Amino acid sequence: MVRMFKNFLGLMLVALATTNAPAFSLLGPAPSSGTAPDGYQQPVIGYHLDGEIGGPKNLTEEYRWNTPILNFAMDANFFDYYGSNGAVAIEQAIAIVNGVSNVSTYTPSMNELPLTSSRVNFQARALGLVDLKSVALSFVVEELGLAQPDRFTWCIRDRRTLPGASCPAMQYDIIKRNYDPETGLPTSYVNGSLYSYRIFEICTGDNPLADAVEIPVDPLSFNFTAVASQLTRRQEGIYRTGLTRDDVGGLRYMIRTNNINFEAVSSDSVLLQTNLNTVELLTTSDLGVLVAASQTNSAAALTGLFPGLEVASTITYFTNVVTTNLNITFVNYPWDPVGTPAHVLLTTTFTTNVASRFIHSFANVITNAHFTNFSLTVATTNVVLSPYAPVGSGVLQTNVTQTTTVTPGVSGDYYLLLAGECTPRIVSTQLVSLVTSSSLNSFGTNPAGDGQTFSQSLVTYFTNRTFVVNPCDRLTGTVGLRQGMDKFTFVRQNYDSLLGRFFQPITNRYTLVGITNSATVSQTFERVVTRPDFLFSAEERMLPDEAWLSVGFRTIPGRGNGYNTDNILNPGAVDGPGTRQPFVEITFNKVGPLYRNIGPSFLTEANQTTNFIWGSFDGSTNAPIVYPSSSSLANLENLVLIQINPSVLAIGTAGLAYNSAFSVTGGQSPYSFAIAPGSGALPSGLSLSSTGVISGIPANSGIFDIVVRMTDSSSRTVDKPYALTINP
Repeated sequence: MVRMFKNFLGLMLVALATTNAPAFSLLGPAPSSGTAPDGYQQPVIGYHLDGEIGGPKNLTEEYRWNTPILNFAMDANFFDYYGSNGAVAIEQAIAIVNGVSNVSTYTPSMNELPLTSSRVNFQARALGLVDLKSVALSFVVEELGLAQPDRFTWCIRDRRTLPGASCPAMQYDIIKRNYDPETGLPTSYVNGSLYSYRIFEICTGDNPLADAVEIPVDPLSFNFTAVASQLTRRQEGIYRTGLTRDDVGGLRYMIRTNNINFEAVSSDSVLLQTNLNTVELLTTSDLGVLVAASQTNSAAALTGLFPGLEVASTITYFTNVVTTNLNITFVNYPWDPVGTPAHVLLTTTFTTNVASRFIHSFANVITNAHFTNFSLTVATTNVVLSPYAPVGSGVLQTNVTQTTTVTPGVSGDYYLLLAGECTPRIVSTQLVSLVTSSSLNSFGTNPAGDGQTFSQSLVTYFTNRTFVVNPCDRLTGTVGLRQGMDKFTFVRQNYDSLLGRFFQPITNRYTLVGITNSATVSQTFERVVTRPDFLFSAEERMLPDEAWLSVGFRTIPGRGNGYNTDNILNPGAVDGPGTRQPFVEITFNKVGPLYRNIGPSFLTEANQTTNFIWGSFDGSTNAPIVYPSSSSLANLENLVLIQINPSVLAIGTAGLAYNSAFSVTGGQSPYSFAIAPGSGALPSGLSLSSTGVISGIPANSGIFDIVVRMTDSSSRTVDKPYALTINP
């Protein structure tokens, strides 16, 4: 009974609105024992009741997220029930949260934010619809660390029997767990609405036996509630347009940059930190060689040529390659005197071939120097009979020429980060050397056997560097003083419900500001994510555990450590500050609409009541969307599953009657058929009826490419190409 008063009577949502005072409550885990600092928070006096995932915390005991990028997804259970419209509703809720600016940019009073964001869709109210987007928004705000301010404005701290008396002769100690974001002081206001309280006591029965229930001071004024408070009731027909001043005030308190907490990061985050106490040597490699090889080798071949190379993605394409061939011929001119050495005749031929080419992106290539051109030297060596030696002496003379040009192309040097490494810090340059690389371009020998030869070599240059570096360490489980991150962003990712993970692991790098020796230090973290931080699902469930009025269920997020008495360092305690850890699952209950009759008298349909019906709606004139989204699912299934048969048309013969009929599986009958505009035409003498029959006597032979378009009664169309063969 007291629980009912707490959630409904005390939250009639009318209050005095003569002030702009905002306020917020902080959400934290339940105490594991009565000896914990907040061990007084027991169900008997109104804490941690069914449907709640935590209790109110004092200032400086908040549990916050410190991961700037949070990934979210919807699973197959969600899509089966809510369809694509439900996904849009979730994305609308997330967009509202993402719309919160860097919290440091808001004014101290936050007057630029509204006291209320509630609106009413009267058609949805008449239908008893609960807005999916608004409930999702409340769940997300709760999981970000905000409790219900108009539930914990007044709380019982202690309840005890007076000496020599018995219940209801009790003594109560009352506290506030609702705070003004501008002053940090406890307050009785929620979005400008003033609350007092009344203690309800029932002595025996189910928990809670006693509770301080919030009572509006002015029962005739309209109340402004926070999004974090929506969980106290379903609010049929109510939808949210954004976050209120209370909600943003609570988020600002938690993640503002001057809120410095001793805390851990998420358990899957790795600190990338330069080790200034260690030095190593690092030698670079030729970037031009890597780029040239990457164009002509697949990912597998490339990693074989360059051990340790990580290929992130590959695009394969085909091209025509023109190969230039230099042909060398030794000839004697007819007017040459006897004994004149043969002349070198150079002829060029071109060969065109189809070749595979690749565009790779690399995950661990660090470029030290990069240029868009390089120097190329063509070295020519010509061994000929000496023109000054006596005829027949066979004396050879070697002529060498070199021509250097600047050629467009990639050059420079690079090094690889091996698995688990991060970018080192270069301390100094130990050695710089110029490395030449020569490749034989062409070679020819005089068939006369007199020793004359001609050759050309291509010489390239590469500047090799050896550095003295401080290596970068990857540290896990780091704990330290850190500022708030000032803003967070939710990003939707593709999720494989069957495997329970993303299709591809996602790597996020982010920065937090730590405090060391009274100075700020920028700390870079890397986080490889294989599953969403927030997963939205659907399930039919009747149990009230962790459910608000049966509309949805939330998992309690893990908590990282705060002070030495917190979870990681002392798992038995829960006094913050601390960090909220992934992974969170928000599950919407799809048991509704559930109809209820109460006996023995009210047992007819006319006396039934319903729990809730899911919908999506706003302030537009569009009709509300009602879930389950069967129509959306049917459309989706039909679009995927509509099939036109046969797969291949029968072969016909010119001058003979032809008949072939189409059939359809999926979609909605009746179906109509036509040749798609812009496609080929049937041979003369044949026609396609609207019912899907090709008939007539073909006059011409050949192969006729056509596209058959089927349209069902819901105006969905499917095009299918065919090749109709008519033999002579």
